[in-house]
Amino acid sequence: MWAKLLVATGPLAWISLAVLLVCSTIVLAEDQLTNSDSEAIDVLPTFHVYGFRIHPGQERGPVPVKTPWPVIPSSLLGEELDDRVVVRFLVDAAGGATPVILEPASHQELTNATMSALRQWTFLPKLRGDVPVESELTVRIHFRTR
Repeated sequence: MWAKLLVATGPLAWISLAVLLVCSTIVLAEDQLTNSDSEAIDVLPTFHVYGFRIHPGQERGPVPVKTPWPVIPSSLLGEELDDRVVVRFLVDAAGGATPVILEPASHQELTNATMSALRQWTFLPKLRGDVPVESELTVRIHFRTR
């Protein structure tokens, strides 16, 4: 009977039936959501992992804290660059760092800009267990423009 009625009324009846089915599905889904909202949810307190003690045999660091990045000098702006500087940091037990150039850039201006920025870097010292120790860290800075 419904099939004869739908065929007799044409496409409008099919559209009405589709809308009715979609609305029924939405109402059922909303009903399920409200039922599940009434269930109690256990929420665990937030905790942070940073700061857990390190076991005596473990090491951590050095950890960079302040790392201002070198700025390309104005004399090289507009040029196509593909250059790098490799620097080794000697980090003392207090976190002070001394940068030493291992591989300078082919442009002296980039090497100078890199050194002036890297002299401002600060670190948390390397820890061996709970004891701060001296360490080294190698950093490669790549300059690329197009």
